[in-house]
Amino acid sequence: MAAASKALEEVRQLVTADDRRDFEFARRGFIATRKDPVIPRDMGDGPALDLSAYDYLEDEGTDETVNPSLVRQAKILTMHGLFKVMDGIYQVRGFCVSTVTFIDAGEGWIVVDPLTSVEAARAAYELVTEHLGEKPVISVIYSHSHADHYAGVGGVTNAEDVAAGKVSVIAPAGFLKEAVSENIIAGPAMLRRARYQFGLTLKHSCCGEATSGLGPRPSMGTPSLIAPTIDITHTGQELTVGNVKIVFQITPGTEAPAEMNFFLPEFRAVFMAENANLCMHNLLPARGALVRDAKAWADYLTESIRLFAGESDVMFAAHGIPRFGTQEIIGFLMNHRDAYKFLHDQTIRLINTGLTATEIAEVLKLPDVLAKQWYNRGYYGTMSHNAKAIYQRYIGWYDANPANLNPLP
Repeated sequence: MAAASKALEEVRQLVTADDRRDFEFARRGFIATRKDPVIPRDMGDGPALDLSAYDYLEDEGTDETVNPSLVRQAKILTMHGLFKVMDGIYQVRGFCVSTVTFIDAGEGWIVVDPLTSVEAARAAYELVTEHLGEKPVISVIYSHSHADHYAGVGGVTNAEDVAAGKVSVIAPAGFLKEAVSENIIAGPAMLRRARYQFGLTLKHSCCGEATSGLGPRPSMGTPSLIAPTIDITHTGQELTVGNVKIVFQITPGTEAPAEMNFFLPEFRAVFMAENANLCMHNLLPARGALVRDAKAWADYLTESIRLFAGESDVMFAAHGIPRFGTQEIIGFLMNHRDAYKFLHDQTIRLINTGLTATEIAEVLKLPDVLAKQWYNRGYYGTMSHNAKAIYQRYIGWYDANPANLNPLP
């Protein structure tokens, strides 16, 4: 207990000395939040979401049981409400593990990544309408094939309007196959394991759940899915939706098998999907998935920097908060890219020297210049299990010790 207290105190001192940029970025442009923090489910007992669930983070003594670094992260991620990112781009944050974006396209809204549940997405749209005026949704963009980025679509549009051509649904090529297969082939096991990964049965408290590290707990409402009407097949593909020009970058095999970023030239804004986050991501989720490609992830971030970063004043994403200023964006993306590239290359080097996955996970550390960045810290993915994922991707589960080739259960 004394050792744990000492470790927490060391982290607490580090947090106290932190610069406040992330908090400033998180608060910038706040407009309003819901008056009633509870969003009820359409069917079943209990709320889909309770925005007051993380109020305990402000209680004195919370950082005595929750790692102070995670408390800092959680405070940023749970700032909830409607935010103006810049003229014409708005986000509703804190309503789900993911963030939904509303882009003003003149005749209506382009909605990017409509959260995990119909109830949460509907509440977000209602908040936008209340404070920005009534305007139809004319397009929905799914950045990738994970449920927290499409399953709330029924809260902002419906299949009839999509079928009638009133609303387009834009997604990376292969989206529907990946979205369906991930939830069917090993779906029951993944759902069961996700309850452990996200602590879905824990209470919100200083001795329970303190966000996922990537965002608040997912909203627990009604899922939905509307098939895409437009596939994005290649980097450089352009669309004009309403009066907004969009330039896409496909990034398959990064955080999802089907994923894409995009750039808005008139806004000088880049959307990084779930490829650049407020934390180190995971290459193999604890819930289970196909192992992700750390090298491809780093390479696509390099491509994003070359294509868009120098022309962007704002970067926003599918989780967390925006970043502002061209040099801030370039530095963020470069440090993030370098972390994944270092992780990949050094894991491979250690594999080739003969270390096992467990041994690599114990010795591999980011260089200080990367490790000191808050957004490279292991709130969601970690160096340890990402190194093991890379090991698994390249040479599988077997550690070359014959005693482990066919162990007893």
